[in-house]
Amino acid sequence: MSHEIDIWEPRWYDRTVLIKCVRVKDGDNVVTFSRTPSLPGRYHVEGRLVRSCPVGSNGKVPCYVVPLADLVGEEAKPAQERLW
Repeated sequence: MSHEIDIWEPRWYDRTVLIKCVRVKDGDNVVTFSRTPSLPGRYHVEGRLVRSCPVGSNGKVPCYVVPLADLVGEEAKPAQERLW
């Protein structure tokens, strides 16, 4: 089962995504960007991959700093994995 994570927008200057540490679950995490029309759809990232990223801050809470390149769009996933 996938865990949904909504993010307003990535951090463009270094092409990363800040994901709150407490929001990351084991297995598949599905990221959607609610205020970024240039990144439509849903993106997948494994919990263990996120936890291997460095921890930074968004100014309020600790967050994993995940490169945008580590997010996999749904069109890149095999069809059998998209059926949920």
